[in-house]
Amino acid sequence: MRNLVHRTPRLALAFALALVAGCDNDVTAPKQMHPSDQTVAGKAVNKSVIALEPLPGSSGSYSAARGINDLGQVVGESASSSGNRAVIWDNSTIPQDLGTLPGDLASGAVAISSDGRMISGNSTGPTALSAVRWLRSGEQWLIDALPSGSGCTVNGMSSDGTAIAGTCGALAVVWVNGSRIVLGNGNAGGVNSKGQAVGTNSTFNHAILWDFSSGVVTATDLGTLGGTFAVATNINDAGEVTGWSENANQVSHAFLWTPKKGVMIDLAANGPTSGGYGINASGKVVGDMFPSTQHAGYYDGHKAIDLGFLPGYASAIAVSLNNNGQAVGWSSTILSQTRATMWIVK
Repeated sequence: MRNLVHRTPRLALAFALALVAGCDNDVTAPKQMHPSDQTVAGKAVNKSVIALEPLPGSSGSYSAARGINDLGQVVGESASSSGNRAVIWDNSTIPQDLGTLPGDLASGAVAISSDGRMISGNSTGPTALSAVRWLRSGEQWLIDALPSGSGCTVNGMSSDGTAIAGTCGALAVVWVNGSRIVLGNGNAGGVNSKGQAVGTNSTFNHAILWDFSSGVVTATDLGTLGGTFAVATNINDAGEVTGWSENANQVSHAFLWTPKKGVMIDLAANGPTSGGYGINASGKVVGDMFPSTQHAGYYDGHKAIDLGFLPGYASAIAVSLNNNGQAVGWSSTILSQTRATMWIVK
């Protein structure tokens, strides 16, 4: 996994993002987790940043958090002696290896259900990538391949675990209770429990909302912020969508699209390049922003908060947000060392 970037150039802008007032840089860990010795508030405004540990015995040069639920369980991946492995930080900074499909070389976890019983992700074999899920059985996690999931990738999952979004070749797909549904050409990045998925079209420049709730797939172009392209990355159960879009000034900004308004709302008006990746049930968004380098960002309506990155690191992105104000992603150094990161944004 590498830091995600936007299609527009990282241009310097005359306006800075308006940050939430207050700057006391408190350092507090969530009650269920314990920060490592390296945990110090860096550029976070009024918030905390926490380093999550890589797998024991690994080089420690790579780990990334991809999903978090309201129970505080975090999933992602970490380097190991035999390749990158899907992991869960189950209310601990020490991760548990989730393993791979038999004979595979690596794996990565993307999302975890709200009840903590299912994890979705990918397993990499010698010649192919497979879409997989892990089901909790007692204290163990059992892995199985999703139907017709060979050569496919998982990109997201609904909060209740009933729907998984992904891509198979050039096709956007969802798995609903195990059965695969083809949405059309493109890439599906997020899905909710109401029969809706979001992503991009086949040329990756239009934000698409697919509705498959009736058994017939319909596709809606969500438009742009005034520019020529847009990318949708995630959707919540209220049908609210986030991603990024080019505006009339040819700068890509994080957006929120709601069924009520039917148009994109610019979450970082007059700010630098930004993007939305994770959205919670109340429409709060996390992603990134580029005041100089790539910083993790938090968007609450018309307010934007620069969450920064871990001390000693150079950039970061947040990709998932729960309803308790915990966001996860990763921070990276200029030498491409990457560390799973949690931000407390509430």
